[in-house]
Amino acid sequence: MAAQKKNDLNEKLFNEGKIDERRIFTIVTAKRLPGGGYGMVGLGVNKDKLVVIDVISVKLSSIELGETLFEIPIKEMENIKGSYFVFYPFLKFTWQGGRFYFTAIGYKSGILEVIRK
Repeated sequence: MAAQKKNDLNEKLFNEGKIDERRIFTIVTAKRLPGGGYGMVGLGVNKDKLVVIDVISVKLSSIELGETLFEIPIKEMENIKGSYFVFYPFLKFTWQGGRFYFTAIGYKSGILEVIRK
């Protein structure tokens, strides 16, 4: 995916069908992904799924995204823990035996609210 300005990114992801009409998407740090992966990823919501997308680069005026790594049904997520605590915002959960751990979740992203419903 070509580099995008942050303002245009949510609209592009929506138009591509990667996120739904709520346009919930944020860049986070993956501390743990199944298989030992880690690094910057994008988290988005598409109906009843949490979407994890690889981030290739982040610059002041643009973000370049790679492939979709996971599409996780929210109802299948287990052991969910998360907080927007100002000094340590995070989200942890397991899915199909794999452990996921994300930090630096934006307070206004809406990710935790959707997962907690």
